[in-house]
Amino acid sequence: PEMVDSFDELKQIFLNHFMIQTDRLYSADDLYTIRQREDEPLREYAARFSHKYSRCPETDDRAAYGAFKSGLRSSHFRYLVH
Repeated sequence: PEMVDSFDELKQIFLNHFMIQTDRLYSADDLYTIRQREDEPLREYAARFSHKYSRCPETDDRAAYGAFKSGLRSSHFRYLVH
């Protein structure tokens, strides 16, 4: 393994690793992996989904709507939107 010689070097390695993670762009396929958690209110799911969708520059609204609906847990609301 490579040795880190200073705190500044460690800091730069850490930032480089996590900046790549936060700058990641998503595709429509990625949106289909987002699922509403059992205990998650609809508003929180919508906010989480919206955040990911904002990182999908190539995805149109129709595809995003399909992904959003498919990620809803079974509920009366899901029944209404299908």
